[in-house]
Amino acid sequence: MDFLSFVQRNSSRQTDPGILAAAKIILGLEDLPRSSDPRILAQSLHKLMDPQATKGFQVMMMVYKDLEPANELPEELKRDPHLFLQAISHINELQNADPHHRWPSPLHQERFGKKK
Repeated sequence: MDFLSFVQRNSSRQTDPGILAAAKIILGLEDLPRSSDPRILAQSLHKLMDPQATKGFQVMMMVYKDLEPANELPEELKRDPHLFLQAISHINELQNADPHHRWPSPLHQERFGKKK
C-alpha cells in the first residue's frame, strides 16, 4: 500500500491536529507524487506545511513504517532506522534552507485559503 492510500484509509480516524492538518494538505494535492519515499514527498509538501502539519506528516510516516505491513517505503529506509529518521527529517531541512519559507506561506494561502 502506498503512503497516499494509507493516509486516505486512516486519516478520518485521527484526532491529532497535526495529523489532521497534514492529511488535509496531502489529500488536497492533485499533483502529489504517488511515492512512499518521504524525501520525494517532502519536495512537494515543504512549502505548504506549517510546523504542526510537518510534525503530523512525520508521525504518519512513522506509523506507516511500523504498522503497515505492506508499506512501499524504499528498502534502505525499511532496513536502516537512522536513514529512515534522516529521510523523514528532510522536510525540515528543506523548510530551513528556504529563505522564503514563512508561515503562512503564499503557496499554502493560494491553495487552501488564508490561515485563521
